[in-house]
Amino acid sequence: MDMNNNLSLATTSKNPRILLDLAKDTNKHVRVEVAENPCAPLDALDVLSKDKSEDVREAVARNKNVPPNILVVLAQDKSWYVRLTVASVASTPPDVLVALSQEDDVNIREAVASNPGTPPDLLRELVKNNDWIIRLGVAYNPAASSDILTLLANDRDLSVSSKARKRLSSLLSGEKCS
Repeated sequence: MDMNNNLSLATTSKNPRILLDLAKDTNKHVRVEVAENPCAPLDALDVLSKDKSEDVREAVARNKNVPPNILVVLAQDKSWYVRLTVASVASTPPDVLVALSQEDDVNIREAVASNPGTPPDLLRELVKNNDWIIRLGVAYNPAASSDILTLLANDRDLSVSSKARKRLSSLLSGEKCS
């Protein structure tokens, strides 16, 4: 098969056997398309989660059907880009989000802070973070409760306090948009 045909199949196929075969394709772009395919079987996602290309591993993390056990592995990936994506995925297990919140990279910690799957106890901890961008992530988090937003409404950083007040106002008035 030629590359264009493989790319098309990787994007559109719903056949688990074809997708598993394409997960072993020599072309990285084909493997990325398989990793992004919502019909990719778990064994293909498992193979791709160990791929040499960080783009492929990152695409696995973005797949809406990626199982928690693969996210656990990808959360320890050598690539900060892959870990950043895992930190952004709402279905990432809470204990993994706790571990990622300790990363040195502020972008990863901010992704945890804004992740709607982040446990409330962790959000309460992140409100105390010295980095304003982390607190802003909490303010943007759709799962942030009114008590967390109330704390942030008095934040020393204007962007954090402003966003928290807007979200709190919307929350209290019953508006759906934030």
